[in-house]
Amino acid sequence: MSTTLNPPGVVQPQPQIQQKPEEPTIRGLLPKDEDMIRMLVGQGVMEGLARANRRVYTHPLLLSLWILIGALLDYQFSYLPSPDIPLSTIYPLVGPALVALPILGVVEYLHRPIFTKLLRTTIGAPDLVSPSRYYSQQTNNVFPRTQATNRKTSTNHEKESHDNSRIVRNGIKSEVGESVKGGSWVFIHKSEIVGCIMLDDKYPGQSLGTVLGEDDGILGEKGILDQVLLSSDKDQKSKSSGKSGKSDMAALRRSSKQGVEESEMEGRVVQIRHLDVDLPFRRHKIGTELLAHSLDQVFGFDQTDSSSTEGRDTKKDKEISKKKDVESEMMVIVFTNPFTPGGEKFWRKAGFRPLSDIQTEGWERSEKVGLFGWRGRWMGLKRVEWEERRKTIFDKRST
Repeated sequence: MSTTLNPPGVVQPQPQIQQKPEEPTIRGLLPKDEDMIRMLVGQGVMEGLARANRRVYTHPLLLSLWILIGALLDYQFSYLPSPDIPLSTIYPLVGPALVALPILGVVEYLHRPIFTKLLRTTIGAPDLVSPSRYYSQQTNNVFPRTQATNRKTSTNHEKESHDNSRIVRNGIKSEVGESVKGGSWVFIHKSEIVGCIMLDDKYPGQSLGTVLGEDDGILGEKGILDQVLLSSDKDQKSKSSGKSGKSDMAALRRSSKQGVEESEMEGRVVQIRHLDVDLPFRRHKIGTELLAHSLDQVFGFDQTDSSSTEGRDTKKDKEISKKKDVESEMMVIVFTNPFTPGGEKFWRKAGFRPLSDIQTEGWERSEKVGLFGWRGRWMGLKRVEWEERRKTIFDKRST
């Protein structure tokens, strides 16, 4: 058997080991993610500017005025077809083209300050100034499962595999733990954050205020950041110690005319404050993945299967039954964005339904946005509705 020796100074190339591509992952928000989260949310706000402009441009009334004024300009300056000039057939387009420039500029000029203000108030809200702190109560303090389990969900087509702290559903790895109410999660693709969702159970339906004013150099509400974050810390400590502390922020935000009592809101309503996905990845239904993951967490669908009663503690069974009763009374709410592509279709597919003014009495009211006064509305979802709808969603994804 002969061996081949390498010449002196020549290093034999080592075989390259192909690294296994990272699986898409849904995990809780970390402090290092804050800048990317703010960028995703801000990008979503400013996308509304382009959609609002497009809606104005394509409005039948504006199109009629556009054509009418353009035709008048053609007539006034004799931009009419002439048999002596071969290219005169395009002359009638001169008038509408001249009218288009000021229309495009005026609409942009009127809309941009509105969306700049909206961007500053959104980014300046306490939950985005320090999202890892505001939403840390649930997702950063989740207790992972202590035993690896395999279970069948209510949907036969939904194949899941578990380890100590993560769940893999349809190729997407997710961190799981005890059923939580609020929290924040991010979607990781190739080590990059491409989507996020944030659920607030501290002040659902309430405005958080903002530390930024409408324009550069103008500050928002004084002391609002300390009031919100400090009261959140107090609530977190009181809940962890088993005491039911009340938030000063709720009293700060709720006027005497608002008829919703804190006892009715606390622990029963969770608000989706933000759901944003980077534009190139939206066609992959990452928003649906994030929404499904967070709703499963809120309504307790990521719990270990409790269908088998053999060898189980009766006291623990009662606790699980009581917990499910509480979850069945919970509601997840969202205030829709009038500039979301597809409108409310995304939320309706998940089972959300519009809420009446009586149901939303005392909640934050949105101001009209844009030249035509667009505004969103409150929609809600309960556990029974999500349990029925999630079967359809996962059945479609598994086929």
